[in-house]
Amino acid sequence: MRITGKTQRIIEAEGLCAALNLVGELLSSGDGLAKHGPRYWMSLGRDEHAKKAAGHAEHGSATDPDSGLPHSVHALARQMMVVAYDLAAQNQD
Repeated sequence: MRITGKTQRIIEAEGLCAALNLVGELLSSGDGLAKHGPRYWMSLGRDEHAKKAAGHAEHGSATDPDSGLPHSVHALARQMMVVAYDLAAQNQD
């Protein structure tokens, strides 16, 4: 059965919002801040974040032992950092 129409839009919207909420939970948890400091992510380059995103993506829905959240959430957060670098580079052109 293929899901279409309003049902598909609801699933997509709720799924995306849930994913973003989990990334927000991860980023605001303070675990990374306590471990690395507030600007640590900026000390890593774009490619390092891309590598870390890929590493987390390989583990998929398995739970990250430090955060208790799925590795896919960490992958999404890292990919957002890659996008931040890309946007900054575009603004410098």
